[in-house]
Amino acid sequence: MNVLPAQTQITCPQCGTPFQARVYNVVDARQQPHLKEQLLSGQLNVVTCPSCGTKGALMVPLAYHDPDKELLVLFIPSALNLSMEEEERLAGQLTNALMNAVPPEARKGYFLNPKRVMTLEGLIETILEAEGVDREALRRQSERIQLLLKMLDAVDDEAILKPLVEANREQVDRDFLFLLVGMMGAAEERQDERTFQRLRQLQEKLVTWLDIPPEEIPRAAQEAVYGDLLRMFRQVSPDQLRAAVAQYRPLLDYGFFLYVAEQIEGSEDEAEKQALETLRDALVDLTEEMDREAQEAMERAARQLNEILRAPDMDAAIAERLDELDEAFLVVLSANIQAATEQNRPDVVQVLQHIYRRVVEEAERKLRPELQMVNRLLRAETREEREALLKEAFSTFNPAGFIEILEVLAADAEAQGVSRDFLDRVYDIIEQAKSFLDGVQVSQ
Repeated sequence: MNVLPAQTQITCPQCGTPFQARVYNVVDARQQPHLKEQLLSGQLNVVTCPSCGTKGALMVPLAYHDPDKELLVLFIPSALNLSMEEEERLAGQLTNALMNAVPPEARKGYFLNPKRVMTLEGLIETILEAEGVDREALRRQSERIQLLLKMLDAVDDEAILKPLVEANREQVDRDFLFLLVGMMGAAEERQDERTFQRLRQLQEKLVTWLDIPPEEIPRAAQEAVYGDLLRMFRQVSPDQLRAAVAQYRPLLDYGFFLYVAEQIEGSEDEAEKQALETLRDALVDLTEEMDREAQEAMERAARQLNEILRAPDMDAAIAERLDELDEAFLVVLSANIQAATEQNRPDVVQVLQHIYRRVVEEAERKLRPELQMVNRLLRAETREEREALLKEAFSTFNPAGFIEILEVLAADAEAQGVSRDFLDRVYDIIEQAKSFLDGVQVSQ
């Protein structure tokens, strides 16, 4: 279990596309107040498929900790279908992950007796009740969430949205706006640009239609993210700044630079002001440069996709251009698949998904045979499938060399901070490979 988010491999239940998602198993209300806001607004661990746009909340085990109220709550979804023994073991892992993240002197008796809840709603109610919120307030918060989601669904259709806003003018109060900002912060945190832009669009329409002064829009949740982001950039060495900007570009929006400007204006230390101004200018230059490069890459990718679609033999056109097809091409292709899905064009979706599969297949063919086999092992779903593949691998490649490739892959993955699930899968394969090899050698 990770206090920091884990990158987890998800397979979309709608279209079958695999993608990486950021997942939290532990929330500390004091250290991560923005995660608490996401949890209470129903946005924590919500993911969106980059291919078809399907959105859903991941049912993952979760530990919530509020040291100020000496509250520790564990939520283990029943959908996991765990036995009592497995559930207790998982509860112990969650508690230990949290205990390991706090200093020994901060560990108190309540760690030994955490509360357990059966549902996510039960977790939220427990948190709010600890805050002194009564049942009526819980009901109102639930109604706010439902109203906001209804408005978000209609954000592209003013004929529906405008009467909805007008009919609920009184409900769009400061608490409602806090909820909206919390959802925006959650979308930023998980780098869900589409949802963030739709929420921002809704915010702008509410401000315009209801004559809400912009300065009254709460920004507490966003400021928590911006503050963490600014502190991180200030610790990055100049030669690593470009890489950091590339990683966090979706969060470097107008609000972030406004936040930096406020920090500059509020500082009374001239050296501090100068350092912040220098950093801000560097960040502006890098984001503008990256945005230009990204725009050029997207335009190039769109041309490549059109050329492939017009080609008499699409598979041959893909093979000819494979060296030119980069990540931008897959992004454009995924966006087109999503648009065709929303427009209910299954014929177009089928063609575009065929192109996606062919690009991935062709790229894999260019890998060394050993790496192709590693990919096949990673995709295998059962231990029996892996054993058959390992038998094939050891009859084709040097067994010791092949296991060394797996160990190098694991070491690189550890260094890059990839998801625990992926690492566990690689280590399982390594362990199975060594056991299988030992068995083969004994039998010989």
